[in-house]
Amino acid sequence: FHFRLGDYDEAERLVRHRLDLAPPDSPDAARAWNNLGLIYHFRADLDTAETMLRRALDIDTRIGHDEGIARDLGNLALIPESRGDLDTALAQYQQAAATTGELLRRDPDQAQRIFDHAQSVFWVGQIAWQRGDADVAKTHFTQYHDYARQLVALDPANDDWQMELNYGLSNLGTLAMDQGDFAAAEQHFKEALDVSRALSDNQPGDAGRLITTGTSLAWLADAVMRQGKLTQARDLRLEEIALYEHWLATRAADANVRQLMADARYRLAQIHLAMGRLDEAQESALLATQIADDLLAADLGNIGRVDRA
Repeated sequence: FHFRLGDYDEAERLVRHRLDLAPPDSPDAARAWNNLGLIYHFRADLDTAETMLRRALDIDTRIGHDEGIARDLGNLALIPESRGDLDTALAQYQQAAATTGELLRRDPDQAQRIFDHAQSVFWVGQIAWQRGDADVAKTHFTQYHDYARQLVALDPANDDWQMELNYGLSNLGTLAMDQGDFAAAEQHFKEALDVSRALSDNQPGDAGRLITTGTSLAWLADAVMRQGKLTQARDLRLEEIALYEHWLATRAADANVRQLMADARYRLAQIHLAMGRLDEAQESALLATQIADDLLAADLGNIGRVDRA
């Protein structure tokens, strides 16, 4: 919980307490070292993170804990990836995928096995994409999507599995956009939007789900705009903006959603400009600029805010 909130000091304190209680060579000890490694990775202390993640891998290897080995290998790959060493990262993600694949082969209908292997497959595809290998990326993104559908089929009421499906569809849509297949991207993003809307309806106060829905609307708007469907793109951006306005009406200080609002306003201005609606374009651009300036004033050290402003 504290880790997700970015409170790494408290997260570390709790994990070290867990480590003190765990037998030295046990799955609990390995998981604790793994979690410490992730904390230090997010602190950008990569050398310390790598040392801790390797301690987790050493423990899991000694005790023959295959699930832990797969987890440790996948998280270790974050280190070379963060250093820009994509070849090493890919090799480590592939090693993790081989392990999760074998576990899935032994127990093909177990949801956690499917989920774990899906994550490994995704990261192989993600690194392949970063290396410019679109064919390998598409193969693995498609597999990840298919595993997500399998999870949903096993338990349609599980929102976590539905979210995996949203991610799978969004990945395929993003890859299609990158390859210039905007019609295919539109279909993927439409399906992703249907999933994200249902998830938001289940928990309307969840910021993460709101952002997922907004992102789905944004990607779909981009896909239809690239096909020249300007009216449809405009309507989707207006729906996205209305979503953020409703949220901010009672949460005005939410900087993440305000940033998304600025981005949506800016994109709407581009659509109005393409439609020849100069007044509307100027109005939307000014609103985007005002939001971006306000965010920058409240966080002058944030390079992302400077770039947006």
